[in-house]
Amino acid sequence: MLFGAGVWLVAQIYHINDHYPNGFMIWALGALFLAWALPSAVQGMVVCILTVLWTGSEAIGFGNQLLWAPLLIAGVFPVMKKFSSRVLGNLIPISLLLVFWSGSFVPYGIAYSAMLLLSGSLIGLGILLEHWGQLRESGRSFWFWSQFAFLLTVFVLSFAGHDHSSAARLEQAAQLRSHPYFITGAIGFLMMWGLVLYFLSRDGKTREVRPDLWVVLPVGVFYLLQSLGVTQLRGWESAALYNLSILAQSVLLFRFGCREVRFSAVFQGCIVFGLLVAVRYTDLFGSLLVRSLVFLLTGAGFFITGSVYSSRKKAVSEVLK
Repeated sequence: MLFGAGVWLVAQIYHINDHYPNGFMIWALGALFLAWALPSAVQGMVVCILTVLWTGSEAIGFGNQLLWAPLLIAGVFPVMKKFSSRVLGNLIPISLLLVFWSGSFVPYGIAYSAMLLLSGSLIGLGILLEHWGQLRESGRSFWFWSQFAFLLTVFVLSFAGHDHSSAARLEQAAQLRSHPYFITGAIGFLMMWGLVLYFLSRDGKTREVRPDLWVVLPVGVFYLLQSLGVTQLRGWESAALYNLSILAQSVLLFRFGCREVRFSAVFQGCIVFGLLVAVRYTDLFGSLLVRSLVFLLTGAGFFITGSVYSSRKKAVSEVLK
């Protein structure tokens, strides 16, 4: 904090009229060096927060994208591993997602969809850290937070016309292919999931990976092919696949939660499925009969899931006795 205050105080004393986001950059670099030298988990947290402030002020205030900014946060990895810090394990993926999100809107509007590949890469990294990186809790934090960004991007793409269907979108798609975040996301996605598949085939740990995470791989590959113009699925056909992927993820969460007696997974599946249904079928201009039937079936599905979970939990409790 004293170093950061010194940066701004020197600039004020000598009337340095510079690009003000650079102050956050210098402060973050100083905190990173301190995090390595001390070492200090607190300084690592400061680096993450300052990098988000730096990239956010550059993107919102000046429309600049900072491609090397995530390297600052990546520099906190050794500190996280040394202290096995759960706070850093949560803060690093959140910071990376915010940095990617702020930069992905610059300069093309459709570049937000590159978040699907970037978040998918972090999910793959989280699986690697959890099973092969001796950072089980941090790995879970990585794929847990990245799932939110992934599902949000898939949800936006699940509406017809938000993919690369129209003429304007096709023109933007051509620009997207040269966007650095898209290129970085594509390379990171293929590399991380390639490593996941390699280690899984080598060690045979397929069943240890949560089943809902496997939805990320085919969806990411489809999006990549769609962005490169390999597949011709557009409009409602493309939207239907993205909707089915969200539905598949919620069903897999139900199945996993009931089988392993994990309430958090069942609850997450209910939230994902409930939000999907609520957004799709709360339109007052739609058929009242269809909406009533959908909500009735959704309620019945939740009731059956709760009954299965309850009976499974009771059976496990009796076995443990």
